Amino acid sequence: MATQTMETRTSPAEGRRVGIHGIRAAGAAFVVVGAGFLTGIMLLASIAPTYDYAGGAISDLGVIGETAVLFNVMLIGVGALNVAGGVLFGRAHGRTWLTTLYVVAGIGAIGAGLF
Repeated sequence: MATQTMETRTSPAEGRRVGIHGIRAAGAAFVVVGAGFLTGIMLLASIAPTYDYAGGAISDLGVIGETAVLFNVMLIGVGALNVAGGVLFGRAHGRTWLTTLYVVAGIGAIGAGLF
């Protein structure tokens, strides 16, 4: 069973001690990912003159000349933060599958941004 204090938390699976700062950093990374991605999409959609709000997919922003570079950089940043947050979150909870889930999703976002 996991014990939790104000300063550290013991992972139930591996007995590792994860600082409360690591847990908070994971939460902060996920908040920045969500808020940053939504804000970025809205800003890029307003910049692109040919983007169709009703019928366009967000991936269209990655091929429109005015927004392509910004969209791809944003995807790479979202992927990197997802990987970092997932590693911290998985370590805090002692679950390898959590880490794997977030890392795979983050690598997918990075790959989409690169290609």
